[in-house]
Amino acid sequence: LIVEYTLVSENEANLKEGKLAIGTPIAQALLGKKKGEEVDVKVPSGMLRLEILDISIDENRRHTGESRSERDRKSV
Repeated sequence: LIVEYTLVSENEANLKEGKLAIGTPIAQALLGKKKGEEVDVKVPSGMLRLEILDISIDENRRHTGESRSERDRKSV
């Protein structure tokens, strides 16, 4: 299963749209990781292993004053 997440600020978060708040356990586990790395994340239902398949930056949001973590998009 391939899922694409966009890391966003708390007020933009919407799991149905794949937008994860930067403070969530999954987003925190993905921060600082590189393409090809795997991360284990503790979620309410247990442990979740994610592999980072790609990382991209939304260029349309680059100049809005957001921090890098709010613009990073990770496909896992």
